[in-house]
Amino acid sequence: ARRGQNDPIDEDSRDVDRCPRRGGARVFDMGAGSNDDRAAELRLLDAIRAGVVCDFADGAEITADEIASWGPERTVRATLLRRLLTAEGADYAADGVRLRGAAIEGVLDLASRNVLPMELRGCRISTVDARKATFTGDVNFDSTTFTGDAWFNAAAFTGGASFIGATFTSAAVFASATFNGSALFGRATFTSTAKFSEATFTGSVWFVGAIFNDTAQFDWVTFNGPAIFTAIEGFDGATFTEDASFSAATFNDKALFGSAIAKAYDFNHAKFYAADLGPWVARRVRLSDAVFYMRARVVVAAVEVDCRQLQAREGMHLLVRGSVVDLEDAEFLRRSILAHTAAGPFVPKRRNPGERSEGFDELTPAEQARWTAKDKAFQLAQQLAAELGPQQMTRTQVVSLRRATAGDLVLSGVGLEDCAFAGAHGLDKMRIGATCSFQRPPTWPSSTWRPFTDRQVIFEEAQWRQAHTRGWASVSTNPTVSTKPNDPVPTALEIAGIYRDLRKGLEDAKDEPGAADFYYGEMEMRRLAARRRRHRDNGDGEAEGRRPSWTERRLLDVYWTVSGYGLRAWRALTALAILLVGCAALLTLPAFAHLPAPPQQVTSVNLATGALRYAPITQPSVKTGTTAAVPFGTSLEFTTTESTTLIRASGTPLLETTGTATVLDIALRLLAPLLLGLALLAVRGRIKR
Repeated sequence: ARRGQNDPIDEDSRDVDRCPRRGGARVFDMGAGSNDDRAAELRLLDAIRAGVVCDFADGAEITADEIASWGPERTVRATLLRRLLTAEGADYAADGVRLRGAAIEGVLDLASRNVLPMELRGCRISTVDARKATFTGDVNFDSTTFTGDAWFNAAAFTGGASFIGATFTSAAVFASATFNGSALFGRATFTSTAKFSEATFTGSVWFVGAIFNDTAQFDWVTFNGPAIFTAIEGFDGATFTEDASFSAATFNDKALFGSAIAKAYDFNHAKFYAADLGPWVARRVRLSDAVFYMRARVVVAAVEVDCRQLQAREGMHLLVRGSVVDLEDAEFLRRSILAHTAAGPFVPKRRNPGERSEGFDELTPAEQARWTAKDKAFQLAQQLAAELGPQQMTRTQVVSLRRATAGDLVLSGVGLEDCAFAGAHGLDKMRIGATCSFQRPPTWPSSTWRPFTDRQVIFEEAQWRQAHTRGWASVSTNPTVSTKPNDPVPTALEIAGIYRDLRKGLEDAKDEPGAADFYYGEMEMRRLAARRRRHRDNGDGEAEGRRPSWTERRLLDVYWTVSGYGLRAWRALTALAILLVGCAALLTLPAFAHLPAPPQQVTSVNLATGALRYAPITQPSVKTGTTAAVPFGTSLEFTTTESTTLIRASGTPLLETTGTATVLDIALRLLAPLLLGLALLAVRGRIKR
């Protein structure tokens, strides 16, 4: 009896052992049905027998329109193909199956089977179930369209695996798969989730020009060979329109991502054993808990870079072109550099697929998937160009170094306005480049009109000031990023310690002006810590025990008032001027000083005895004596003269002081040179390099 085209073949009739022989050769039993209904399959069997490729396209190019219109003349049943590829038909197709331009009908069930070498190029396959299958030779699915799910879970590819130009319209699952040879996924299109979790790539793996239209999962993947996601030979780099997760992945060889773009890269807990990495261009790049076992040079262009708990065991050179970098709990165990770069990487372009056609709904699912993937890739490239373009990108901001090991870290060209340093180790050895920037105090607050000294301010002081100092307005650009809810605001004394460590590093780098600013901040925090109402007690008694004594508090207040801790020349000169004018005003009072008696002149000589008679020289316009008032000009001249010498010169003084004024005169002789010295010291601190 004749069977229909879609009727299943009886399993008993498929048994190869029952196939008769013709002329000594094994004849494959295709089951019941006419040869006309199985013309495509007969052509495949003839090609296998002749050892050539069964090419239904006869060498012509295969287009998407043709794939959708294929009928029975190109249809091969999946059940027949399975028999040819597995042990059931191994005696007939010992060298495998080579097929091009065919439509595979049904579910290609290769689960838990040993599969012969296969070449299904430019085919249309509905569903593949190759879970736990072992491919004993090379596998080629170039330009093939999978209209259903493709399951390769725990599959073992002992030879090369090629999926160049393949289109997966549904889920593509390669979880726990093992690729012993090269794995080629160049120009492949994944329209749904692509899962490579826990897979192992022994050889090189290529994703050049691949487009991932949904989440790409490479979690716990081991790359023993090169991982190539970069552009090459006229093809774009890989495009991840959604998140690309490489969490806990291991890169034992180079990982190249040049010209690749992604919405987000996640390298959480990843391990890198090679030096050639990146560059990574995305909206967000996460390197938290990542470990770099070799010294690497990594270039990142992203709006947000998360490097929390990163470990650079041999050091690294991290070049960032982005907005925010978080280095909380990071460990730089060898000399490392974090620098802002304006030279790249720039956002690569993607081709515009054009407007959606009017007959889009009439296209096949595969054609719709390809156009959608290209359109999302173009839109992502446009979005990244708008956010990371040279005109939009500002200086890279480091928002946290909390609890980081930063003794071997060099910062260059980055913004530290909102960088939290609390708990960081090795700040005294960290190098801060001259091109780095810090916050500045608010200028002339409108509420209090209190001017603050212009200097470099760290984030912790600004945060503390906002809670304890009136008129200190926030100038942070990323306050929500820098402020962590579980991290309390450091005390004033803790902030003083941060300033002290940072100052030590700048002093070692011979940056005297920068060190002077940090010394000012340190002294300010010490002075403000003396105020009990502004000092937070941690409850362990340590804060109270470290509070400065009353004498130290008064000395700090005076030191700040008269000279700005020896760093503000104008304050010292102002204090000197006030001292001179104040003393001069006091000396105009008769109780403090009076004009000296006028000098005497010889009026007569006793020639017999030689005795001289003297008489004072009187000037009608000048009053002398203890009751005469001293002119202010004279007293100011006296104080100015007295301030320039510790010991009074011989001769008649301009004024004669009383007991109280004598003490004032001694204080003037001591304080004036001191204030002048503080002014000179402040000038030296600002101009010395």
